Amino acid sequence: MSDHEQIPHQRQIVHPTSLINNELNCNPEDKVNFAVEFLSKSLANDFPQQPFDESVIIVNNLITDTPGTDPPYTTNTSEIVENLSSQNIHKAPGPVSFSNKILKHLAKFPHFVALLVNPFNA
Repeated sequence: MSDHEQIPHQRQIVHPTSLINNELNCNPEDKVNFAVEFLSKSLANDFPQQPFDESVIIVNNLITDTPGTDPPYTTNTSEIVENLSSQNIHKAPGPVSFSNKILKHLAKFPHFVALLVNPFNA
């Protein structure tokens, strides 16, 4: 082999290191197994219960056990129609991609308005 010939350079695959069970690990199989175990536990909600501070339990009980004094929020079809009809059609659609122009048009249909009113009054 002459001095001018070059040996092709082989690339070495480098796996990023992960912290698994408080140990650094760069073995891809271990990382996959850890991910599978974590997802299985999270889907089964099989995580150990965390200890609670007594004050947290007291506050939680006060919040959940104390009945509210406010009357339940209710709405009616005229409020929904008024709200939908007053939407600016030149504004961008929200996260569900319904434009305000469509919502304004749907406000004319009583069945659609009833579908929006019922969840508020449940």
